[in-house]
Amino acid sequence: MKRLRRFSFLFLFALVVFGVMRSMTGSEVRVEPGSTLVVKIAGQYVEAPKAPLISRLTGGGTRPFLSLLSVLKLAQRDDRITTVVLRISDLNIGWGKAAELRDAIARLGKSGRKTIAYLELQSFSINLAYYVATAAEEIHVVPGAVMPLVGLSAEYLYFGEMWEKLGVEVQATKVGKYKSAVETLTDRGMSKASREMSNALIDAVDVRFVSAIAEGRGLLEPRVREIIDQGLVSASDLLERGLIDGIGHLSEIVAEDTPQLDSVTYSGVEPATVGFDPRFDVALIYGSGLVVTGESTRSSSGAPLFASDRFVKALDDASSNPEIDGIVLRMDSPGGSPLAAEVMWNAVTRARERGTPVVVSVSDVAASGAYYVASAADAIVISPGAVTGSIGVFALRPAFEELMGKLGVASESLQRGRHADFLDATRPMSDATRIRMQALATDIYQLFVERVAAGRALDVEQVDLLGQGRVWSADQALEVGLVDQLGGLREAVDWILAEIGEQQGSDVSLITYPAPETFSQQVTDLLQGRTLLSARAVSPIDAFLAGLPLPRSLATLREWTAMLPAGGPMLLPSALVEIR
Repeated sequence: MKRLRRFSFLFLFALVVFGVMRSMTGSEVRVEPGSTLVVKIAGQYVEAPKAPLISRLTGGGTRPFLSLLSVLKLAQRDDRITTVVLRISDLNIGWGKAAELRDAIARLGKSGRKTIAYLELQSFSINLAYYVATAAEEIHVVPGAVMPLVGLSAEYLYFGEMWEKLGVEVQATKVGKYKSAVETLTDRGMSKASREMSNALIDAVDVRFVSAIAEGRGLLEPRVREIIDQGLVSASDLLERGLIDGIGHLSEIVAEDTPQLDSVTYSGVEPATVGFDPRFDVALIYGSGLVVTGESTRSSSGAPLFASDRFVKALDDASSNPEIDGIVLRMDSPGGSPLAAEVMWNAVTRARERGTPVVVSVSDVAASGAYYVASAADAIVISPGAVTGSIGVFALRPAFEELMGKLGVASESLQRGRHADFLDATRPMSDATRIRMQALATDIYQLFVERVAAGRALDVEQVDLLGQGRVWSADQALEVGLVDQLGGLREAVDWILAEIGEQQGSDVSLITYPAPETFSQQVTDLLQGRTLLSARAVSPIDAFLAGLPLPRSLATLREWTAMLPAGGPMLLPSALVEIR
């Protein structure tokens, strides 16, 4: 019976693989003049060359953000497309990607395409989706959609008192008064420094949000703020005040006799057929997810990892290739391991020394360890809605002595060496251990500051003032000199063209380093269990938090602390801010 079930699974798997392979071969895409392109925009998009096999087999998971931008760029060039309908559902992206997506939609309109945003929303948080939609010429809403436009909100949870009641002492050492992500686990409320920084971040998003609505809907900003403060919750309210153009079904917006095609089909259009003629080759290297040592491309949850060995090899290969005109490091990372960040900082420096221009393109975030790496580049271009900085260090050290006593669990520790209790995580840190932990964090912070100063041509003292763990919005980072330009991937490529003396806007081939895994490699990984299974130790804190219905920001912190070495220093953002 087991043999039969195994055979049935393999047979079914073979059929699915065969179906996927058939779908990949495809045929030439036919686009009729006067066509309407329907682009579905929903869920999560990641900075990666393509979705892993398991996501394509199941039809779920994450999708590459570049694929979405590429479809819109094709349509911008394709005169056979007269209308682009953007079916926008609940989005799980940051304000950086949202700003870049909004710019791409705006360029569609400027190229002569009629753009229609069609909102299919069913959550209490429509702000991000509506922000993207305001770049379109028209905005329509499906009947029955949930449309509360009530302003921005950011929530913070603090678990300090809970750990006290459980008998767990979560100790932290940090460098930087704004390095406040640890407050979530250690404190009972928001510190003054954290409140200052968090208010500045939400203010930056709020200004951009209101400005986009005003520009897109032809309203004055004071009027937009007045409308938001009215607390509108229904589509009819938005229609009455001119924030949308209609309520109806998609079939009522696009005539049935109009030639239509979806974005999945349209993505198969050969770029050369719409006039793309690249004369330059630019390497595209992704730095997505938690900064870690090694070669792993995905975490146990399937999230991408910014792995040092893989990144260094990609940089070395690209910068050693005489046919590569420049390198774009596309980053969407909160940071992570200080060791990995230092190794990758050195690799970026070596690439520049070989004479290859290197520019960083920040998607949603390049914070702490990721900014450490980015600071070594020739230039940093950041999406207007992104955040960066967080130059600071912290380490977490949970002590379970009291909890174990309540549970009747005894613990003994044998030590050799006066300060060997440095390694004992079952008991609270002694004063001597805390001094050493603080010294370790301070040393890493000092090196961090020196690396940023060298890469950004700033004084060490100046970087220290800009550091202290503070997270900066894109506009703020530009003002204080932590980045060079606002923009997305397009602007990063234009920077390289200008650096090599070529005309900005010229067509460029983006060549991914390392090359994406082939279909057969992914099938092999799947069969060997590497795609689905990952063995790792689970800490007691991680196990407890895993069972709670956590807000997304706290769930993210749980994964970060689970993936990084326990008790070691971490370069992560000072604030986990989810602005909705």
